[in-house]
Amino acid sequence: EESRWIRAATGKMTKIRRPLSKEELAAYEKLCLAFDNFWGKQTTETSSDDIIFVATREYRIGLMLRKLQPVETCRPKARAHLQRVVAKIPREHQYFSLSQFWLATMEEGGTQVLDRCPKDYVIGLYATFAQKFDSLLLDKLSYKTPTLLRNLLEQTGGISKSQPIQRLTDLGCGTGLSGAAFRDCAVWLEGVDLSPDMIAKAEERGIYDRLLAGDILDIFNRDIEETDCEAKATDAISLVVACDVFCYIGSLESIFKRVDAVLATGSIFAFSNELLCSTSNEAPYILHSCARFAHSRSYIEDQAKATNFEVLAMTEETIRKNKGADVKGILTVLQKQ
Repeated sequence: EESRWIRAATGKMTKIRRPLSKEELAAYEKLCLAFDNFWGKQTTETSSDDIIFVATREYRIGLMLRKLQPVETCRPKARAHLQRVVAKIPREHQYFSLSQFWLATMEEGGTQVLDRCPKDYVIGLYATFAQKFDSLLLDKLSYKTPTLLRNLLEQTGGISKSQPIQRLTDLGCGTGLSGAAFRDCAVWLEGVDLSPDMIAKAEERGIYDRLLAGDILDIFNRDIEETDCEAKATDAISLVVACDVFCYIGSLESIFKRVDAVLATGSIFAFSNELLCSTSNEAPYILHSCARFAHSRSYIEDQAKATNFEVLAMTEETIRKNKGADVKGILTVLQKQ
């Protein structure tokens, strides 16, 4: 009985994007009572389908409350719903990891165990934004990371339009904004992105010699068919770039190690990070409430030292805007030793 009522009630409430009215607050309290009644009656005989169904409804209510005002009353309620999802839903269900992720975004400055955003979150996010991604970034967020990173690479001698490099790998290529910034300085340009929707938009640009939908490190693990291009996938990678990618990844250790392993001596690794200013607990990175990771300058330097990279350049720049405010970032150029 509770599950049937929960279905109808949550279908209406999860679409709310404003402070709840008095009537809606009353409906919410009734919904919470239904949740409590269902979980209170849960036994070993309760079907897994019902458990998953009710847990997913709590997940949706938790996400709704996470976005609502006033924060001081809505956030604790959001946490309570998402914590119950983590406690009740099977660990292999996508909402288990997603609930952990959203809980972490509400613990800014605290202890966070997540080292990257869930793949389901990233894929779902860009399935929504892929069609309007370029206009959103360029027009509303003043996104300019690819241009800034290219300028820094030219200043350090990492690239030259007059002498194109043989093979450039674009990690997290998105719709191809970064590839467009580097196309004229590479004979062979390949890109990888977790989102199939973003890869589809990148293909429309017609600037890449190879595109792959998958984890960013998958690009280093797969062969490619021979083409008429002068550079083949068997050519050594001259440059790896990652523009606005590490905001979805906290721990960069495995990425540094893998890029170190595939690059030859003298090759370049260039990327951007959102800047983490000094914190009381001196964390190397944190997950902000906006669901993006920021990294400290010292953490990036430590990762370079732990592998075989020399820092050629590291500058702090405004890389985009968020809600009208400048977002500070770090642009880094490393060279394999």
